[in-house]
Amino acid sequence: MDKDNLKDESGIISYSRSILKNIITLAVKEVKGVASLYKSSAKSSYSGVKIEFVDNKVIADIAINIYYGYSVPDVAFMIQENVKRSIETMTEYKVRLVNVSVLSVTFNAENN
Repeated sequence: MDKDNLKDESGIISYSRSILKNIITLAVKEVKGVASLYKSSAKSSYSGVKIEFVDNKVIADIAINIYYGYSVPDVAFMIQENVKRSIETMTEYKVRLVNVSVLSVTFNAENN
């Protein structure tokens, strides 16, 4: 299992990358206007969230599908703010960057 460690005065805290991906996924899905995270082909394990660590700071790359009628810059900004707040309140990590890519528009307004 791929884990990342943070060390403080009381010991070492370990986070699985899957925990961080779950936190990011939930934060993205809370934003109004997000249809879904991008899903690649069945052969790939890419789920729309990629995480990197640089100097104990998180860089998140997020790919989404957005509902028609929502402002792309507004939705992307809300995702950035929500992901940053979620990671920094639920873990000991600080966020360096949250990159959001809007890859498609969903025209199905029933799921809105």
